[in-house]
Amino acid sequence: MLAFSLQATLLLKALSYDANISRFSEIKVGVVYYEAEGEKTADGFLEGFGGLKKKEVAGIPVSAKKLKGGTDLSGYEVIYIASGDRERIKKVLAVASKAITVTPYPNMVNLGIVLGLGEKDGNPKIWVNLNASRAVGCNFSSDFLRLAEVVE
Repeated sequence: MLAFSLQATLLLKALSYDANISRFSEIKVGVVYYEAEGEKTADGFLEGFGGLKKKEVAGIPVSAKKLKGGTDLSGYEVIYIASGDRERIKKVLAVASKAITVTPYPNMVNLGIVLGLGEKDGNPKIWVNLNASRAVGCNFSSDFLRLAEVVE
């Protein structure tokens, strides 16, 4: 799994390439976990996020909060799913509404998650589900999409 500090950095960088990011006055990231292993992943991401010097995207403040699976996700613009379990991911996606979903398990992006953060050939890589990104109102720049691994 990609280092958590790098995941946090890549997430904010990816969001900065969304031409529609100004639709948010603030960006609240809900970090959803279910089981003990998922909680370790959630804690790791939050620690990585906490270590960032700048917690903003295009001047929009970004905050993050850990949420136990089953918690109401309304009010969160971004949902980081700290689980690689297909059924749990499907449950989150069913209630995520228009939130930008993110996972550290890129192989799960094909389920409808917007962004996957991982490694390919030893280098950091972002996966983008183009259909899912459009469905939640993202408009990622072509420059960004050329750098990412696009899944349709």
